[in-house]
Amino acid sequence: MKTINEIELRFILEEIILADLKHSQLTIGLANLGLDPMDNHYLGIADLVARLIGVQNDQEKDRFMEVYMEFVNRSADSHVDTTNEELKMLSKECLEALLGVLV
Repeated sequence: MKTINEIELRFILEEIILADLKHSQLTIGLANLGLDPMDNHYLGIADLVARLIGVQNDQEKDRFMEVYMEFVNRSADSHVDTTNEELKMLSKECLEALLGVLV
């Protein structure tokens, strides 16, 4: 298996977070319309991201989820379009905030 460097890992993490934010934007929108309960569509991406950035103890996990869910909720307020530019910026901001949890 190929070893990835830190720059590649950051890009991969941003793309994973972007996918989850886009998914959350959809599920929150559906829930707001009363069309579907959100817990039916949990993908576990936050758990994967936490593991990839090295979240280890319960205190870090709790703080990680607080920060992550803040960005998930913010994704619902982002403009929906085909370029995903707003969500891409949110994804980058989210990763930086999550990495700050480990400091």
